[in-house]
This record gives sequence, structure tokens and C-alpha cells, in this order.
Amino acid sequence: MTTTLLIDVEVDYNYTAATPAKLSGPPEDCYEGDDAEVDITSVKFAGSDIMLKLTEEQLTQLNEEAMKDAEESRVDAKTAWALQRAEDHEEDDRGERQY
Repeated sequence: MTTTLLIDVEVDYNYTAATPAKLSGPPEDCYEGDDAEVDITSVKFAGSDIMLKLTEEQLTQLNEEAMKDAEESRVDAKTAWALQRAEDHEEDDRGERQY
């Protein structure tokens, strides 16, 4: 008998954002870009690291989920930054904020 269990795990990872390519200008100033990367450092269940017990398929799935999470967090951070800047400019326009 085989049973599939869905469990919540805590995944720690390092994220490196993509680097865009520069393809115009003098050849010596051009370079290829790099894709975003996620490096999973631990997978914990009930306080124990279970990363070494996972299958390659499970690690691939976790890697994909971590990448989605990292990209969404990055977008959320950029949005929050842009909203804060817009609020700051509105306050500046009303003269309510002085530096």
C-alpha cells in the first residue's frame, strides 16, 4: 500500500535575482545575462532537517515553489517601495514633510 501525505515544511533558501543581458553598445561592454537562482539550504519538518531524505522530484518541486515565493516577495517589495515613494511625493506636494 502506498499513501501520499501532504505536509507543511519550512524551507530555507538563498535567492539570487536575474541579471539582465546587455546586448547593445561596444562589444567590450556587452555581456550575457544570468537567470535567477534559488539554493535551498534546509527543509525542516517538526524541527528536523529532512532535506537529505527527499527525492529529486520533491526537491525540484520545492525549488520551483521557492522560486515563485522569492519572485512574488521581490515584486511585493518593489510595489511597497513604489507606493511609499508616491506617498512621500504627495506629502512633499502638500508641504507636510520637511527634511
